Amino acid sequence: MTVQYRRYPSREVYVRVLLAEPRNTNHIEVDVGDDKRSFEMSFSWPKDLWDVDAAYGDVKAAHEATYDLLPMINATRLAQSPQAHADSIHLLTHSAVPMAQFHAVTTLCELSLLERVSVSQRKETIGFLLHHATSSSSMPSFVASALISTIAILIKRNWLQESPTDRTAILSHITQLASSSSNTPSNLVGIKLLLAFVTEMRGASDKKTRAMFQPVAFHTSCRQALEKDGLVQILALAVHLITHQPSPQALEHVYLLTVELLQWFEAPTDSTSILLAVDPRWKPYLVQASFVQAIFQAYTTHRSHGLWSHTIRQVLILLASVTGRRRRSLHVLSNLVAGSIFDSPDHHVAYITWIFHGALFIFHHPLPSNVEREVIDMCQLTYRLVSNWSSLNDPALADPLVSEVARLSCLLLQSALQDEEGGEVWQMEGLDVLMDAWSVLTAPFATAALPPPPTIQAASAQVVRLYLQVRLRLVCRSDDNDAEEDEDIELNVETANERRTHTTKSLDDESFRHVLDKLHFVILFTGIVIADEYKGEKPVVPCSMEATLSVVEQLVHGVLTLLAEEIQAVQVAPQRESPYLSEQLLSTVTRLHVTYFDIFPSKSADMVALYCQSATVYLSHWTLETFQPVPSIVPLVLKCACDFVEANLAYLSLDKAMDLYGHCDRLIGTFCVTNSVTQRSAISDDELQFEDMFMLLTLLSHLVAKDVIDFADDTANSAGVVADVVFSGLNQVIPLMTHDLLQYPKLSVQYFTLVSYLVDVYPDKVVRLNPSLLHQLLQSLVVGMRHTNTDIVRYSFQSVGELAACQLRQPTAASTGLLGQFIPVVLQMLVFEAAAAVVVDGAALALYSLFLVERRNIESIAHAFCAGMDSPLQDTMMHALGQLMHSLPPPQPQTAASVGHARKHRAHFKAQMYAFVAHVRGYVQIK
Repeated sequence: MTVQYRRYPSREVYVRVLLAEPRNTNHIEVDVGDDKRSFEMSFSWPKDLWDVDAAYGDVKAAHEATYDLLPMINATRLAQSPQAHADSIHLLTHSAVPMAQFHAVTTLCELSLLERVSVSQRKETIGFLLHHATSSSSMPSFVASALISTIAILIKRNWLQESPTDRTAILSHITQLASSSSNTPSNLVGIKLLLAFVTEMRGASDKKTRAMFQPVAFHTSCRQALEKDGLVQILALAVHLITHQPSPQALEHVYLLTVELLQWFEAPTDSTSILLAVDPRWKPYLVQASFVQAIFQAYTTHRSHGLWSHTIRQVLILLASVTGRRRRSLHVLSNLVAGSIFDSPDHHVAYITWIFHGALFIFHHPLPSNVEREVIDMCQLTYRLVSNWSSLNDPALADPLVSEVARLSCLLLQSALQDEEGGEVWQMEGLDVLMDAWSVLTAPFATAALPPPPTIQAASAQVVRLYLQVRLRLVCRSDDNDAEEDEDIELNVETANERRTHTTKSLDDESFRHVLDKLHFVILFTGIVIADEYKGEKPVVPCSMEATLSVVEQLVHGVLTLLAEEIQAVQVAPQRESPYLSEQLLSTVTRLHVTYFDIFPSKSADMVALYCQSATVYLSHWTLETFQPVPSIVPLVLKCACDFVEANLAYLSLDKAMDLYGHCDRLIGTFCVTNSVTQRSAISDDELQFEDMFMLLTLLSHLVAKDVIDFADDTANSAGVVADVVFSGLNQVIPLMTHDLLQYPKLSVQYFTLVSYLVDVYPDKVVRLNPSLLHQLLQSLVVGMRHTNTDIVRYSFQSVGELAACQLRQPTAASTGLLGQFIPVVLQMLVFEAAAAVVVDGAALALYSLFLVERRNIESIAHAFCAGMDSPLQDTMMHALGQLMHSLPPPQPQTAASVGHARKHRAHFKAQMYAFVAHVRGYVQIK
């Protein structure tokens, strides 16, 4: 036997490695800090490695050194050994080093999952590991957890290959362990094994799929098999253990097992449902008053234990989510018949009542030491109970539920009001959950003409009043102004009056800043309450709002009044006004306009005029550099204009639409004047310019859309006015479009889509643009032709083709000679660049019209294009271009007048174009 010693620099210890046979020697290099050392190990891996001793008889130091040695050795070497399975078992049973035990367990798991391992071999490993788990009580927790998890994984791997009888026998053995006498290792191991097994069988993540080397279908089949036969037995055991109060050592694992069982029937992640429609076969065990009472009793006993109490509350929350009828399509993995866990609606109501009455004591007596998490979980429990009750709509529970929801809401709000530090946010977290419960309680009355019951009206009024106080206090609280925290919060009308009395104060004034903060939140809250969110559509006004439209009209009037005063203040002294308040005003006014524009006809004209006036004033008086280098108000103004036009323009009558077009024309003009090229060149951040230009192009696209979509009653022809406004805006936008801005994909798509549409619908107006603007537009189309986005390339070719076709029909002096510049660019792309098929298609259509327009100059253009080529390539190119020109139709006016002939000639030219590209590009590549 050979002996070698390994010295550790950190301690005077030598580990003696007993070497077995010289022929098995392995050379291993180990990095210890900056010291790279090598040593020889020769053994039947690894049984002799752990048979270590230390020089001078220091056994404890030898174990410490061996523990340090383990992470340095690659664990995969163990799995690669021919005797890996036997060595791992030897290591697990004989080693006293935790890391060695852990690597032995993981190696056994890896080896047993291999395809070559038979079911019987895997069962032997399961039996050994289970015996070791029940007989060894001194293993560290991380080793024991790995051991239990490995047993569960191997049982799952064999599950589909076992017969139903063997599956039943396996579950019976585990449940017997779990139901054995308390305070025994076997009892705890059985409960932990059931927990690991259910957790493993419940899901099929990518990690599990890769670890087990099995497809997702395997995991799905395992889940269905256990759900069909076995899951009910596990639930019965869990209910039995809870009812008979498990030992403190097993309590957490029993409740975690119950959580996993209840989460088995959770709705898919893409579902909005929070209710659980469980297996009807669970009824004898789950729907029992004694079971619910035992859970509350356990919670009362262990309420002061933070971790245990939280786990029990999770079980209560899930129980509160258990609903009635279970449909086949509710869970994609379920394959059981439909049915209900409750015998009748009264049975369902009784079940909800058991949980509700049990939770009342917790509601009314929160534990001071754990109040935050307990109250938040109770809010979640209340929300689940309310949602569960809403599926029944039983009037017997309505008033108690409303009362408790209101009581909890007020408790949280009053706690938030009494919080002097202002650092606690848990009250608002619980309140957010209760707001969902309120939405469930009030949802039936939002779509019905009947008003809500008096109990809901009274409770909600109290909650809303406290909620406003809390939110206003939060937005107004300042670290350096404690007196403000003790003031009574004014209503929005009083706040507006205070705003009027401070029109000349500076933003540096502390009291004036608090007034603005209050206004900011009141405006935000008003918009959220009386108008729904919109995304390019007009929201439907809820039926509950129709009964209070007079109040809504007053609120709208108040917001518009604030906006008018803000406009006046900005005109007088823009440096003294807060752009952030104006941002909220604009957003809220847009939200109100989108929703109530047609409902208040008497105010509709004032709405449009006031809004457009505000946008113009803001853009005129708040330039990009007024408030820091971030011009947040500018893109917001344009975004609000885009949203308003998109949602309302299609529904406006001709007169109102023309007024809106006029306002938008002035708005665009104001923006372009105040954000000229010289001003914008001083801003180095292209992203700021990108956002402004994108909003401006979007606004122009929405304005031109009325030609396509018009829902107004009087759909008179307004194409002339629409085109004038849009082209007026285009005249002002084109100078702002730089080459750098066209590199932004989103902006480029918006720009070229708009240009392509305008060229297609109004080509005559495009060719009659100012010569310098037309030249800039054509240069942008050259950029579009070379863009990486195929849509932009297609739009650019389409626009060039339409312009050439228009020039062919109606020649103009302004565009004469300008279109010929595209021919060399297109030929360069087709011949010397790897053009895709979509590029060749677009180029064929564009070149067809360009060749017809430049028929007289095509020879000179071709010679200029070929001037820099060598003689053979030049001759080939000129010959191929000549052949391509021969495919054009003869210059006869009647040919262009015939649509059928024009289509035939374009198709022929396209075919010749493909032949031209294949021939010339192939010749160039050979050269």
